[in-house]
Amino acid sequence: MKYSIFLAISPVFVINAFAESFDPAPIKVTDGFMVVPQVSASVKYDDNIYDQEDDTTSSAIYIVTPSIRFGVDDGINRYGGSYRLTSASYENGSEDNYTDHTLSLLAHTEYTDRHRTDFSLSYANLHEDRGSGLSEGNSSFLINRLNTMSLMQEVIINLAASTR
Repeated sequence: MKYSIFLAISPVFVINAFAESFDPAPIKVTDGFMVVPQVSASVKYDDNIYDQEDDTTSSAIYIVTPSIRFGVDDGINRYGGSYRLTSASYENGSEDNYTDHTLSLLAHTEYTDRHRTDFSLSYANLHEDRGSGLSEGNSSFLINRLNTMSLMQEVIINLAASTR
């Protein structure tokens, strides 16, 4: 009996050890331009997907997250960005499926040894889980609006210039 438990659990530890040691390798497209594609997938179980005290609903959630990072570095100036899409499907409660998008761009330019600019732009189009945020604690809202989900959009722009 002890051996069967060990054998059943040991592949989980081996797979987990390999997953933690894996780093995505950049792909060199041209001289100085690199791309790093990546995809992850997960399954989780939530026994109360709506965060309700009574009449809870449970569901398995399947999540796929492809992403890409890219950049150019010529030794002084750096330009790059990343894009990530997260798609989740609920086994029970398909009206809660969502797709999130995040995009970020950055630029570091040194014009001379005394003048430089840094620019960053971030965009996020994210969902809000039902039962949290705007709909938290409002069960009549949840019952009357089963097919409605709140989306959050955010744009952040930073620009900095400096001289030495």
